[in-house]
Amino acid sequence: MKLPSSWRVALGERPNLDDATLVDLTAQSGERSLSVSFFDRGAEALGLRFPIGAAVVLLPAFPTFDDVWTLYMLAACEGDATLRDVRPKHWEVISHYAEQVRQGFAPERVPPERSVQGVLRS
Repeated sequence: MKLPSSWRVALGERPNLDDATLVDLTAQSGERSLSVSFFDRGAEALGLRFPIGAAVVLLPAFPTFDDVWTLYMLAACEGDATLRDVRPKHWEVISHYAEQVRQGFAPERVPPERSVQGVLRS
C-alpha cells in the first residue's frame, strides 16, 4: 500500500502547506489513541473529510506505531471509498493493540481477547 501521490509527510515541524490540507497526527486528546478514534469515528475524529485530496501529513519527530497505523488507515480510506463507511474488523483489533502499546501493557486492565498477547496469537 502506498501513500496517495498527492500526500507529503513531514516529521516534527509544521510544514509549508502550499494549498494542501494539513493532516495533523501529532495531537493526542484524552485517553483514546488516534487509531481507535479514527476507527470509531472515521475522518471526523481528526477534523477531516474524505476525499482529503492534496495533503501534508504531520507526524511527530519520532512516530509511534499508533501514528503510523492511523496514517495507513487514512491512506487506505483515501484510496478506497468503501473503507470510509465500513472499516475491516481486523483494523479495530490492531487499533486497540496500538492503543495498548501507546499506554503501556497492563494485563489487569485489558480483556484477554484485546490483549497484546491475544493479537499476537491471532
